[in-house]
Amino acid sequence: MKNKSQLMLTTLFIAFGGEASAIAESIRDERVLPATAADFSLGDYQSAEERLSPLLKTMLDDSDLKNMLRAGEGRDYNELSVLGSGSRSRENLGNGHGAIVETKLLSKPIVYRTSPFVHEYFERGITNDISFDYRRLGLGAEHTIAGVGTVQAEIQQEFFHHPKTSFAASTQLSMNDDWALRANADSNALAVPLVARYSGISGWSTGIGASWRASELLAIHADYSQLMMSDNNTRREIAVRGTATLIQGPIYKGTSGIEFAAASNSLENTAYFNPKNKHTAQMSYTSDWLTYRRYSRSFANRLILAFGRHAEHGFASGNIGSVGYEARADLNGAMAVGFGVGFVRRIYSGAVSSGPEAHVGFNWKFL
Repeated sequence: MKNKSQLMLTTLFIAFGGEASAIAESIRDERVLPATAADFSLGDYQSAEERLSPLLKTMLDDSDLKNMLRAGEGRDYNELSVLGSGSRSRENLGNGHGAIVETKLLSKPIVYRTSPFVHEYFERGITNDISFDYRRLGLGAEHTIAGVGTVQAEIQQEFFHHPKTSFAASTQLSMNDDWALRANADSNALAVPLVARYSGISGWSTGIGASWRASELLAIHADYSQLMMSDNNTRREIAVRGTATLIQGPIYKGTSGIEFAAASNSLENTAYFNPKNKHTAQMSYTSDWLTYRRYSRSFANRLILAFGRHAEHGFASGNIGSVGYEARADLNGAMAVGFGVGFVRRIYSGAVSSGPEAHVGFNWKFL
């Protein structure tokens, strides 16, 4: 009876999408693995609940069972995420500023691990001469592949001077404990500068990336993207970033980072920021510390310092950098809020653009 209960706990944990627990390790043999792979490869929630019912009567106080119940409940919640940010305009609109609000409502799974969602993106650009708003609404679905990753697809409708319906898809896959892959495509990419959209320009983007984690303390990330715009400009970007955790403790963690990035455009002298090529090298140090934690409630802080050099075709290189503070409060197991403020220094076409930035976020899981 004991072995049977252990087997049921193990298969339940896999069905809910968790990783193997100590119980699973103790019975990982030739008899258990084939049955687990065959019965739960689809992550059937109904089967998990059926196997869970008898255990609730006899093993309710078991800690592993409680963890599985908590994991299952979290995946059965709807999730609302809202992120708002204000910054120096990334399209080099002189003294312009930008504001972005992004909202996503993710439903609980309705078929196996597939969750539908509604997604809204809003952006406002303000310059000395004009101000304009850009908005798009999307409807899509997110599917979780047990033990592998997620796949997401979305149909989008924009509401602007030149309304357009588009399609976007992305995936994130964990190949093993060391390697992770990601890819995305968007037939009307948000990477198109807002000032270019104002002139009726759109663009198709694709991107790929990979991450390699040498250990719990060292990781390397690489990404490549290509944006093909309707004015016949093709923008290519590549970035390589490495992070190393220098200090790791129960309350404080210190992480250093280094990043190299390059970008090129096939057209020059456009109405939007569009250098022939540019290169950036930057170093950073991130301090994370936990101020308070009690059960599911916590308050954490982050301080980020960054400094680097920016080189652009036709202009002298210059210093760039930023300093920022972020805070996050987990109010309970279902609600979290966060905010961040900072000061940045960037360079566009040889001109320095510096000033404050801020963002605020909200996440709520509900039945």
